[in-house]
Amino acid sequence: MTLHSKLLQAKDDWRLVTIQTDEGDRLTGLVEDLTRWTVTLRHAEGIRFVPIAGIVRASALRQLGDG
Repeated sequence: MTLHSKLLQAKDDWRLVTIQTDEGDRLTGLVEDLTRWTVTLRHAEGIRFVPIAGIVRASALRQLGDG
């Protein structure tokens, strides 16, 4: 699964994601918008635009009832 498809699936399922950037930031929030170049992430401190090229790792968090 590519990074883009993983983020798109998380957006469609309204799942929290954790993104680690190449600057060392670790952000957790909801994917609000996803383009070819950026991810718009809504998190506790507001909205952040993250360049796709700057993402080192992204993972969707498990939700209650996911077994």
